[in-house]
Amino acid sequence: MGGTPLSAFHPDFASLISVADSLTDGLVILKYSRREQNRFERLKPRLRARLLSKRNWFIVVRFSFRWCLVILRIEFQTQPTGFIDTLDDSIDDLRSIELDNAFYVEDGAWIESLTVTVASDFDCEAMVDSISGVDLFSHRRIPSGPTGMVVERLIVTARESYPFILGLLLRQEAIPNRILLQNDRCRVVATVREWGHFRAVADDIQNKLGHFELQRVTQIDNLGEPLDSGRLSETLITKLTDEQLQLLETAYNMGYFAVPRRASATDVAEELDISQSNFSERIRTAENTLLGLIFGASKDDAPSE
Repeated sequence: MGGTPLSAFHPDFASLISVADSLTDGLVILKYSRREQNRFERLKPRLRARLLSKRNWFIVVRFSFRWCLVILRIEFQTQPTGFIDTLDDSIDDLRSIELDNAFYVEDGAWIESLTVTVASDFDCEAMVDSISGVDLFSHRRIPSGPTGMVVERLIVTARESYPFILGLLLRQEAIPNRILLQNDRCRVVATVREWGHFRAVADDIQNKLGHFELQRVTQIDNLGEPLDSGRLSETLITKLTDEQLQLLETAYNMGYFAVPRRASATDVAEELDISQSNFSERIRTAENTLLGLIFGASKDDAPSE
């Protein structure tokens, strides 16, 4: 991760303190060398207090490989709330609801973009019309390949009652990376700026929603993207072949990718009625295609001149 060396500022760092006072929104990354450490330690409490008092700022200050403030990616489950919870109760055979994006309007009203995946066909317009406080702006069906799933992308205006999971995260100045309703649980991935911030978020959600089940905490360098992962799944579905989608979905649902693994290559091959060696070759090809969409062509795949 890059950063702004303290040497770029005045040697006594007074200008850095001044910069901290002028900040409003964004990300600051500062790094300093061992030689600068002693000078910085004297001013660090003042600098940290000034920076952390600014709304919506995530600050990382480091020297060499030691972090003074860290960025944490947290994954947890909690109680579903609001429109997605009502939608979950209203749809039979629901597989998942993903909150792809949301914008606050006023008086508890949000414009929300959601991806709804259902195992059987359903009337999207009639379903939304039956829910009070929600207006459907638009919807469209997303190609799902051979999976047989019905995938709808919805844009709605919803009046969310307090407490709303996204509102709680934003009030705590956490970055929401993913909000997914699945198996009657709201699965959340969010980014917080340090351990104290993490504890404040966890306590607030426990107090407001009555449930906070931590799945994982990871120290990270990359903040990641806020929400909108639904577009990624849409892109991947249209780029993979039907055979690859069926192969990956079957392996995933049987637990081939789980840790610990719940199904072996032989188990999945038998389910697909192919040989184990054929499955192993196909799964590597599908994984290679999937990773190629993310990272681009590898050196070995690049055309020779």
